[in-house]
Amino acid sequence: MVQEGDKLTRLPRAFYCESIATFVGLPGEIVLGKLTANSEVEIKPEQINAWQQEIRILQMALRGINGTLFLEFNIPRMG
Repeated sequence: MVQEGDKLTRLPRAFYCESIATFVGLPGEIVLGKLTANSEVEIKPEQINAWQQEIRILQMALRGINGTLFLEFNIPRMG
């Protein structure tokens, strides 16, 4: 999501997009569920473990910070 005045607009390529305040208050399983639901490829156990660690670290590190968080992007490939 991108801030446009008082409105947030979702970016279609981000697997997860949320305000930081909302993100830090959510259970990690909810964030992980959104990441896996929006992935277009098979999710391997190593990826799930990496996301779980990333979520825990970011939720602690971002407390008290305002803004929007984007996690994982689908990057179009040419050719």
